[in-house]
Amino acid sequence: MAPNIPKVDVLGAGISAIDMAWPSPRSPPWIKERARHDFCVTGVHGVMECQRDPELLRIHYESRLTTPHGMPLVWCARWGEPATDR
Repeated sequence: MAPNIPKVDVLGAGISAIDMAWPSPRSPPWIKERARHDFCVTGVHGVMECQRDPELLRIHYESRLTTPHGMPLVWCARWGEPATDR
């Protein structure tokens, strides 16, 4: 998981808990350094597809950043349980 960007578990997919102020000066150094990492943007449909596809679930969970697309996932990221390393 990305340092300084917590993820929450939404049906097994780790969704990054970010807000509209992100990216900001507190963004992780790997972004400014242009380091290569997996980055996902997903909505409810993506999380539901993860339930049928274990490889897609792994990709969402292990990406450096999985940004929520749509308010339902933003709400989940605000109120969810922290995702744990597998």
